Amino acid sequence: MKLSQIHSADDLKQCTEAELVEIAREIRDVIIHRTSIQGGHVGPSLGATDIILALHYVFNCPDDKIIFDISHQSYAHKILTNRLEGFMEENKFCTVSGYSNPCESNCDLFHLGHASTALSLACGLVIGRDLNQTKENIIALIGDGALSGGEAFEALNHLATMQSNCIVIINDNDQSIAENHGGLYKHLKELRDTNRTCTNNIFKALGFDYRYIEEGNSVLSLIAEFKSVINYPRPIILHIRTTKGFGYKAAEMAPEDFHNPSSFDVKTGTVNKNHDNTYESIVAKELITQLEINKSACIITAATPGGFCLTPEIRQKLGAQYIDVGIAEEHAMTLLAGIARANAKPILPIYSTFLQRAYDQLINDVCINNSNALILVYRASIYGTKDITHLGFSDIPMLTNIPNLTYIAPTTAEELQASIQFGLQHHDYPIAIRVPVGAPNHKPLGSQGITDVSIRSWETVQEGREIAIVGVGNFYRRALALTEAIKAKYAITPTVIKPLLISELDIALLDRLQKNHSLIITLEDGVIDGGFGQKIAAYYGRHNLKVMNYGIQKGFYDRYNPDELLRDNHMGIDQILQDIMTTAPSIDTFIAGR
Repeated sequence: MKLSQIHSADDLKQCTEAELVEIAREIRDVIIHRTSIQGGHVGPSLGATDIILALHYVFNCPDDKIIFDISHQSYAHKILTNRLEGFMEENKFCTVSGYSNPCESNCDLFHLGHASTALSLACGLVIGRDLNQTKENIIALIGDGALSGGEAFEALNHLATMQSNCIVIINDNDQSIAENHGGLYKHLKELRDTNRTCTNNIFKALGFDYRYIEEGNSVLSLIAEFKSVINYPRPIILHIRTTKGFGYKAAEMAPEDFHNPSSFDVKTGTVNKNHDNTYESIVAKELITQLEINKSACIITAATPGGFCLTPEIRQKLGAQYIDVGIAEEHAMTLLAGIARANAKPILPIYSTFLQRAYDQLINDVCINNSNALILVYRASIYGTKDITHLGFSDIPMLTNIPNLTYIAPTTAEELQASIQFGLQHHDYPIAIRVPVGAPNHKPLGSQGITDVSIRSWETVQEGREIAIVGVGNFYRRALALTEAIKAKYAITPTVIKPLLISELDIALLDRLQKNHSLIITLEDGVIDGGFGQKIAAYYGRHNLKVMNYGIQKGFYDRYNPDELLRDNHMGIDQILQDIMTTAPSIDTFIAGR
């Protein structure tokens, strides 16, 4: 039987051993095919293919429940649950998400995308199953990297007390996105090296039954192991050793490069990279320069250094000035407060979507204590990651409403560099920088740079009248485009405002605008509710001045087209021009009188 003939679990269960080995190879081939063109999590999915194939052969999905941690390794699961064409046919790649998605199949239980959640979800499924007195197996597949997250520890602690079926599979490839860090990984290595016989065993200490499986990339060995734990009466840990990228030599040799490449050449194994002229590379170069000067400064990451252009060579060069805490965003954030209190300078580069996981620690540990910390927020944009579980454009409402936090939104490479230099100066408060997206824009700064005083005065890029346009961060360029369109259509020269600081209003400027303006337009690359523009609207609420706010309506968007999303939110230039005429009669009167 071939992979193309597998349409259900029943089909798979008819396969011979030889056919199963061949199907595993076919699955890897189609994973490599899709990811080489579209990108995706090739290494994790190749390494987990045999585990997933064996699970589907032994258990009965969707009756038996399989939960994937992060779910970036679940491509084989998708292929085996009637979504093969989404991996084989390029024009159908977009029909299959790179993560678990219940909208695609009843075999996907949850929308998943962040680490360390599978064990908590499994606990919930166990409790629900037992309350309903049903008998299905609950299986949670979690990678060794995700075990470093605090939620995973909390769930293990809870799960160990249950006297009911739950099969926890630890997919141990001795690799997170980059190399693993922490005492847990020394322990996992000890378990691997001793074939589970070492005296210390954290899982047994917690109360779990425990088994170690060395041949984690042998589907036939795994089938035998899984058959032995069907309907197992207690929670059990199956610690399985695998190789990340298994079956594709280039991915095995360079697991960090092949964790989630944008695309690659299958024959040569060359990953397509664009790290030379990006905002990420600009930040990395500036940080390295500054850390060479300030030896009490350090960079903390939560297992995602590659996305910030912190290559293995750079990490080695930084030495003690580089700390990777693993997938533990909450710990990373509170760590900032501790380092700052010790009179050192902590720097945290973090994706906006993962920053959301440390919101409480940002408020209660960093901001209440006015910690002298610098946070670099990446992919905070509708042009950032677009999967429903990885949206990062809620940052402006989140961060600009926290007391003590200064949030800066540079628009050029020079402003970004100056903002980093400003953030690394000693301050009695935390500073966050919204790293721009897209191809870097350049414009020389004045000799003064950025100071505590200058940052609070928004820049008036162009003086005009009647209409003032405020463009925030990534959408400053959109403000310029709107300005030119207004000039061309209405022969009005608008005032253009570029705020670098977006966590405070420039009251003096807002008061000045009232003298010869009747309409204020705000454009921001993020959620509009509670955002930057609405603060301006609230300030003008008691004044006779019209304010039109443009941003994205709150919602969970999945694999969207950014330009379509802008039009859906009435942010096309032509749409805004029409709004000016229909919602601002004073402008209409002004134009008619010219």
